[in-house]
Amino acid sequence: MRRALPLGAQLYLLLLLVVVPFLGTLGYQYWSDVSAARESAGEQLRLIARAVAADVKLPPGYYLEWGGQFENQQRAAKRLAVVVPIAIGLIFLLLFSTFGGLSGIVLAGPRVYFSMAQDGLLFRWLGAVHPRFHTPARAIVLQAVWSSVLVASDTYQTLFTRVVYTEWIFFALLAVGLFLLRRRPGYAPRYRIAGFPVVPALFALASLGIVLNEVAADPRNRLGGLLFVLLGWPVYHWWVRLKPTDRGTA
Repeated sequence: MRRALPLGAQLYLLLLLVVVPFLGTLGYQYWSDVSAARESAGEQLRLIARAVAADVKLPPGYYLEWGGQFENQQRAAKRLAVVVPIAIGLIFLLLFSTFGGLSGIVLAGPRVYFSMAQDGLLFRWLGAVHPRFHTPARAIVLQAVWSSVLVASDTYQTLFTRVVYTEWIFFALLAVGLFLLRRRPGYAPRYRIAGFPVVPALFALASLGIVLNEVAADPRNRLGGLLFVLLGWPVYHWWVRLKPTDRGTA
């Protein structure tokens, strides 16, 4: 019986089959263009140098140095020969880390919807488990559809920035929640953070500072993203007020 490759292996295989040949094509195109340009300018320089050496007789102790555009072209070619491979390598590392992070997101994200559905906080049919692969298949499909909608709605930079500063809001709330937990009677965790309450307070303030800085950089887009996140607040309160029997079909 055939066994399917793990999701991480499939993503890395896709990276090898698609991204690496693509980068190789870009690299080949670069070296082809640069080599042609370099040979063209270099050949002209050699022809001029030979012509000058044949027709111009310099006194002893004198010599010629070639500068101007020829010298600039040679310097640029040498620098590009170093910079462009480094840039391509950085792009490869960026794509490699992106695909690696994607596998973690695909694994963790749908399981949040799955757990919410089992707790009655989302449609109950999202809590179904695939009979063969034993995965939250419906929750994975939901995340794929919703991710596609977000990708089609705006640019990558806007979506990336929106995710970053909205995440820091919840990071700050997580630190604030630690203060509330400490006030509960009988709260006895296995591990207590050192430096309480200074460390979580500083972390919460730093997180809010990141959020405020992002909002000040582009108030219109940032506030629009915050309003979009806040839409979940009334939906949550409406959902928890539904009868348990109504949540599966609401």
